[in-house]
Amino acid sequence: MIDFDCFGFCVLCHKNMLTEQVVDGRVIQRFIPEYTEEEFLLDNGSRMRVAMCKSCQINLSDKDYNDIMQCVIKGWGKELENNTWSKERKEQYHNDYYKLKIITKSQHKTNDELKKELEDFKKKPK
Repeated sequence: MIDFDCFGFCVLCHKNMLTEQVVDGRVIQRFIPEYTEEEFLLDNGSRMRVAMCKSCQINLSDKDYNDIMQCVIKGWGKELENNTWSKERKEQYHNDYYKLKIITKSQHKTNDELKKELEDFKKKPK
């Protein structure tokens, strides 16, 4: 079983949500009906979209944010292993992205709501 963010796998339970089907004589990959996505606001103001199974999405809470972020960071690490960037660029990427935190779910929220949540987050003592 994987423990990192990987295309087609749930970021929480790591369920594989890809299947192969034959369409017009060609084998293609498709998502199973359990597949969905969730979008999060990060502490740098950016948004991150991740794959998630419907079961995990229904039971999602703030307590899961750290696990999701750790899974995503491990996935970024896997991508960096196979990347042809210079050592310096990889270190800069690591320094910029590996410290990010999830503030809140951002789906179905207005930009003004998200801006306020980001401002409130930044005002909290660390």
